[in-house]
Amino acid sequence: MAKPETNGHRRFLQAGLTLLLVLMILEGLLRKVLPSMSIVLYFAKYLLTLLLGVVAVSKKLPPAARMILLFQSASVVGVLPCFYNTLLKDPVLAVFGMMQYCLFPFVGVVVCAVFLQVGGNHILAFLRLLACSLLVTVGVALIQNHLPTSHWLNQSIDGTDLNAFSAGGRLRVSSTFAFVAQYCIYLNAMAAILIAHLALNYRKKSPLFWLSAAALVIAFLVGTFITGSRSAVLGSVAVIAAGLSAALFTRGRRMVGLVFALMLIAAVGYLATHALLPESFSAYEARTHGGATDHNIEGMTDRLGKTFFGWTSWCNVVPFFGNGIGIESNGSEKFSAYAKMAKAEWGWMESDQSAVLFEGGIYLMLVWYGFRLFIILYSGSCLLGIRDPKLALASSFSWGFVAATGSMANLSTQAPAAIWWWLNVGLILTYRELDRSSRRVNPSRNLPWKKS
Repeated sequence: MAKPETNGHRRFLQAGLTLLLVLMILEGLLRKVLPSMSIVLYFAKYLLTLLLGVVAVSKKLPPAARMILLFQSASVVGVLPCFYNTLLKDPVLAVFGMMQYCLFPFVGVVVCAVFLQVGGNHILAFLRLLACSLLVTVGVALIQNHLPTSHWLNQSIDGTDLNAFSAGGRLRVSSTFAFVAQYCIYLNAMAAILIAHLALNYRKKSPLFWLSAAALVIAFLVGTFITGSRSAVLGSVAVIAAGLSAALFTRGRRMVGLVFALMLIAAVGYLATHALLPESFSAYEARTHGGATDHNIEGMTDRLGKTFFGWTSWCNVVPFFGNGIGIESNGSEKFSAYAKMAKAEWGWMESDQSAVLFEGGIYLMLVWYGFRLFIILYSGSCLLGIRDPKLALASSFSWGFVAATGSMANLSTQAPAAIWWWLNVGLILTYRELDRSSRRVNPSRNLPWKKS
């Protein structure tokens, strides 16, 4: 029987993890409602992640959590030269930059520390909460879509008009998030979380299951298109494609029928919602010229080309250790005169590769992307030993997010992207350990989905 102090420690971490994700989902809305607290709310995710990490490592960690902690230590060692380089220019920026690159593995540590101490019901409730957040975020997005651009809900967090971001007569809404890019990365993460939630709760003959699945899939579909962003649409497609491909090499292939059923629901839902809510698709279709296939292919090719190779045209003018980590992160200009000056001179780097090169030079490009590739490969190897089909499918789609996001997303400049990324890394290791433990004890004790 677990000691009371152990249960209290676990409950604190679980509540803190839930608070972190809820805060991150609602951050933009809260900063609009409470503008005087904007800076506090912005840094809350950093402070809360740090607190949870320190509390987690204060007790004995399960092996999976210790593995992520080892990855975190490796990232700190790798980024140290760039940290020292930035320290000479701006000490505060150096600390902030180090957090951007090395703080958020703590999220994966906490995931493993929490869910490997309790039964599977807790992880089911956690996934259900995240999946149902789609209903809230899409509801706010629909409200925004029908409000004038001058309404406070449609303005930026600092109160400026965003009408310039309109397309097809409709604003590209950010829902409860600070800006559209954060909404997009959330939706990409939900592509994995939603399928994991439905896989672990799968009841083939339950009308209630299929009704809730249809509601969540349609909400996800509307949310993805209402952003008017290719990052939301193509990013989610990449996550699903990578996850489905991974599932075919694991025991998850026994459940791919569920994925195809969800795709069928999505196809029917697209036709229905497009007819009922055409304004939700206006911005995206206007930006893709009506969704013509050749335009989408050209747009995607151009976007990928700029992402993966755009930085190569000016890599010779960047110092070997870069100009300073943290410069390109949102908000760095508010507390760092050096970051403000650098942004004014060089502008904002659209792709993560360009940002990493600018901040850390060729050195950080090699170290940081080598590290991310290792995490992608390591987490992928974890899928292969999972025998439970539901856990294997859930793991495969978490890996789809890790692979797609780890290849392209702004993990070095967008804290929310890094949090969702390490959350899924932690979930993969948790699923693997739950599967292993179920083979050593009564299979249905810790895995309630086996009872279906």
